[in-house]
Amino acid sequence: MTISTAPKTKEKSFKVNTLKQEEIITKQLIDLFKSGKTFSDRRWTDTTMGELLNGKTKKSYQGTNVISLSLDMILNGFDHGIYLGFHQAKELKLSMIKGSKSAKVKAFVEIIQKDDKTGEIKRDKQGEPIKKACFPLKSVFNIACFKDDEYKQKILDRLTVAPGEPKKDIGNHHEGEKIIEEYVKREKIKLNYGGNQCFYCPSLDSITLVKKENFKDIEAFVSTAIHEICHSTGAKHRLNRDSLTAPNSNKKQYYIEELIAELSATIYSYKIKCTTVDKLNNHSHYLKNYINLLEANPNILFDLLKQCNQCIKFIEDGKNEK
Repeated sequence: MTISTAPKTKEKSFKVNTLKQEEIITKQLIDLFKSGKTFSDRRWTDTTMGELLNGKTKKSYQGTNVISLSLDMILNGFDHGIYLGFHQAKELKLSMIKGSKSAKVKAFVEIIQKDDKTGEIKRDKQGEPIKKACFPLKSVFNIACFKDDEYKQKILDRLTVAPGEPKKDIGNHHEGEKIIEEYVKREKIKLNYGGNQCFYCPSLDSITLVKKENFKDIEAFVSTAIHEICHSTGAKHRLNRDSLTAPNSNKKQYYIEELIAELSATIYSYKIKCTTVDKLNNHSHYLKNYINLLEANPNILFDLLKQCNQCIKFIEDGKNEK
């Protein structure tokens, strides 16, 4: 689901941006891997309570917008997960810093359909205008792109907490832990605790996690467990994902599977407000292969994000809808 920065009903003449968000994310990922930074470089999660927010509506961004905005924050070193459209910022009397660059998000827009010949509005049996859902890309700017003044401070005071201020009891994340418990019970997956590694074993259909008390905080525990759960959705008797079921010798499929699990876990963790996913893996040999994979086939992310959506859907309801 995407969040519109300014939901409006548009006429059919509305021009849709042909730029693909997946193309932008692919470039962002390549830049991220080349920079040596990882998803663990997210200093802003304490200031916005683990959310990416629209500075005017206070609504959370969701879906692939989470990936795009997370990468924008990492690559630019932004501290706060707050974004606004240009006109929204103008309405709030913010002054943009010269040279600031925007990020792109998908917005939900409904277009009223008209007859091509007569130009009349098409209507359903109840006489209501027929509308078509559309998801154009919109430009949004991080709060850091605006000058420090009283108007900017009002937004920060309204939406942020001090960096050192605790956002929740780190001992529990009830929604996240409930999802883990209900998923492994529904799918009859054996969940083991112990050792110093976390992994999913396809042959045993089991997940092994380091003991909960050994994680740095509850968010790290939940997000790591979700990462392994995402792997488990690819089992033959579930989504039967090629990247998981391929032989171990197929390194390309291995790296594809890691990207699917990591991107899925990132999107889903934001959805349940648990945002310390502590990867992508920053070992040099992983980074090299991620970069090679994306540069060799820039369109691969279209398929990967589709599989991420299938993965999240399966975690939520157990349905295989390819």
